[in-house]
Amino acid sequence: MISLVTVNYNNYGGLKRTLQSISEQEFGFPLQHIIIDGGSTDGSKKLLGDYKSKNTHVIAISEKDNGIYHAMNKGLQMANLRFVGFLNSGDVLASKDILNDLMEVALRNPDAGLIYGNLNLIDQHGHVKRVWRSKNFKKWKLLYGWCPPHPMTLISRSILEKMTGFDERLNIAADYDLILSVLLLKDVNVCHIDKTTVNMEIGGVSNSSISQHFKSSVQVVYSWYKRVGWLLPIWVFFTRPLMKIGQLTRKNKN
Repeated sequence: MISLVTVNYNNYGGLKRTLQSISEQEFGFPLQHIIIDGGSTDGSKKLLGDYKSKNTHVIAISEKDNGIYHAMNKGLQMANLRFVGFLNSGDVLASKDILNDLMEVALRNPDAGLIYGNLNLIDQHGHVKRVWRSKNFKKWKLLYGWCPPHPMTLISRSILEKMTGFDERLNIAADYDLILSVLLLKDVNVCHIDKTTVNMEIGGVSNSSISQHFKSSVQVVYSWYKRVGWLLPIWVFFTRPLMKIGQLTRKNKN
């Protein structure tokens, strides 16, 4: 049912946590775990070898690549089950039954094209810093820069096969770009599960500085330009940071 792709480069500790969270899952459906390592030199390669030897559903390669989205595209090309999702090194599944929860949504919605949930962003000590409650999908939200969390958003492989994968030119927002291309499809069936699916390490490339926030928003606008040409939602430079502030507010109220 799920081809799960994990990308890693010199993040031994994070990779170990990710693999542990997957090993603890209780599920009763086919799982393919594809791990793409960029030629790490910190012990990750040995960890992958040990993990692969104990799990017949694992495919793991370690070789140099051209960056995170190049590695993700490698994983996409190997995926062969009904849905494809990403859980990168350092990110952990939020509960031991979350894969089963996601599959229950898929079984109730046999024509599902994209399934997504909520996300916690955590610091290096495991403390929750932001709570990303995605809520139900409305297409108009896309105009304000809204997008479901990339980690553990499941996309139908039959849809992905009609696309060209991650646009590696967008070195910050290629995940947004791919999900946007799916959500803009006319008849895609989008399903939301109101549960936290992933605890994600905070501090990704798009969140590392004000300049990176700006660059990410530029790439978001360009993503729209690629698809519709005439519609350039330049207001996302303001609306996307406001959404993140809202996530902080919700966290503090809980």
